[in-house]
Amino acid sequence: MPTIVRIPVERKMSLPSELTQGCSIARPADRTLLQLVAAYNTNILALEQCNRQLQAIRALHASQREH
Repeated sequence: MPTIVRIPVERKMSLPSELTQGCSIARPADRTLLQLVAAYNTNILALEQCNRQLQAIRALHASQREH
């Protein structure tokens, strides 16, 4: 009797450009406390955005595996 063998096939998929945009890095022009705090806050927002993009990419990858 034949045996069913399942072989996963990797497929390349294109990602939406909004998910592959680079993440910005804020650097203070001067080393004042105000500018350092502003750069820190800006970098936190950029990091959170990058994490959302990576999560969306992972979700796309997971949905492709289900099909």
